[in-house]
Amino acid sequence: MKNIVGAVPRGSNFFPREDLINKIYNRLDADAHLYLAAPRRMGKTAIMRHLEEHPKKDYEFKYLVTESIDNPITYLNELVETLQGFKSWGERTLEFLKEWIPKLRFSLAESEFEAGVVWEQNRNPFEKFKEFVKTLQTDGNKKVVVMIDEFPQTIQNIASEYGVEGAKHFLQFNREIRQLADSNLRFILTGSIGLHAVVEQLQATQMINDLNPVEIQPLTKSQAKTFVTQLLDTAKVAYQPDTCDELLQHIGQFHPFYLQLAVQEIIDEFESTAKIIESSDVERALNKIQHRRNDHYFKHYYQRLQTGFSTEGFQFALALLNELAEQEHGINAERVQELATEYTVDNHRFILRSLEFDGYLFESKVAGETIYRFTSPILRKWWQISVVGNGKPSLPFQQLRSQKQL
Repeated sequence: MKNIVGAVPRGSNFFPREDLINKIYNRLDADAHLYLAAPRRMGKTAIMRHLEEHPKKDYEFKYLVTESIDNPITYLNELVETLQGFKSWGERTLEFLKEWIPKLRFSLAESEFEAGVVWEQNRNPFEKFKEFVKTLQTDGNKKVVVMIDEFPQTIQNIASEYGVEGAKHFLQFNREIRQLADSNLRFILTGSIGLHAVVEQLQATQMINDLNPVEIQPLTKSQAKTFVTQLLDTAKVAYQPDTCDELLQHIGQFHPFYLQLAVQEIIDEFESTAKIIESSDVERALNKIQHRRNDHYFKHYYQRLQTGFSTEGFQFALALLNELAEQEHGINAERVQELATEYTVDNHRFILRSLEFDGYLFESKVAGETIYRFTSPILRKWWQISVVGNGKPSLPFQQLRSQKQL
């Protein structure tokens, strides 16, 4: 299993998470539509690609990413294209597809879908598609599953182009096609930003209450150790037995991405020195993660704040994260409320939920008190150096490691 950092690990490079894969199949077997809930960098796309490439018997999956789509008609065209690609349709459905696919190639001109034009004036393409979905049936008991990645981002894009009401209608349309679809046509939605936070902001949570959430948790300690061991062994790194345990002690929550990034630096350390890696080498390798060459792995965290919140929300979130970066043991809920008051933010709980889902921080209870911390000491140190310190050297990594959830 090669250490794939940044790109999606596929095939033999995918770390099997049978418990999670089984949970997804169990929900689909029960005819549910799913929402994969997890912060960014947790391996959602890798899981979907694995399902697509290695489906179990009587299942077929198709992956669709809609991150750049900001027009409902474009979304419809992509959805039609994806549905056309399944091989499991019954004979009557295949005949129907041959006849109707050309008619379902919606154009922007046909819909006249422009900013400011109300949804009701452009219903024809969407009504036509809903009738289309009702006719789709698979051969026998086969299930076809459309996996839509970055769906929350698509909603935000449409809200930006067509306003809150346009986004609500888009959500309602997607809910209706899920309800109209045959039980053998299911949908899995996910994204690197939280769907519930997005629809809550639109006051449209009822539009997704049919989705069955599957939460993708960080790896367990046992899984993380197996993962790190396999990556190091594949790279033929020579290391002392306690090296993996030392690495896990530094990493905080066991997000696959941070483990891969740390392993990459250890591999580089071994290849540059040709010496057996010891536990004392781990901190030096981890400190190298903060090198500017890795900035592109982290910059989106800062950029996301600028695009995801209002001016006041951005200022509050930035102040909160800056303070978290400097406080080794986190900050309590009372201090968070003080910051919210200082920056005149009324919806600070929504912002906290968004930051938690997007992988910035987590909440824990310490002696009955609510405490917030960065999810990863790696992210915390990057934030301390690159955001708070504008690239200046910061504390040694050893002083940033107390990030485990209590």
